[in-house]
Amino acid sequence: MPFVFFGLLVLVTYLLLMEMPPAPPSWPHKDKVQHITVFLALCVSGGLAFQNRQIGVCVLLAAYGALMEVLQSLLTVTRVASVYDWLADVTGILIAMAVLRLLNKSCITNGSIKAS
Repeated sequence: MPFVFFGLLVLVTYLLLMEMPPAPPSWPHKDKVQHITVFLALCVSGGLAFQNRQIGVCVLLAAYGALMEVLQSLLTVTRVASVYDWLADVTGILIAMAVLRLLNKSCITNGSIKAS
């Protein structure tokens, strides 16, 4: 499972740092929903890949999101850093933490064995 997490991380890094011409959003909060969805997927895949270090994965992903915002403004011409984008990233991480908690409880109550 770690290969899925690291594959997603590489893909997301590429997508966040590629040049993109400004385009009017098709609906007002599309960008924030995308950030939430991406970081939710990253955090769930990372939490499943590293089950004994789920909190650490979440903290590192929050730092990664902040770093990506800074790098967008430093390394690209068409992108700028946004605290609101980072807050959307953290929102996705918090939702993922709830999902992981539910998955962990489900595994315990069902007697499932967690993959390590």
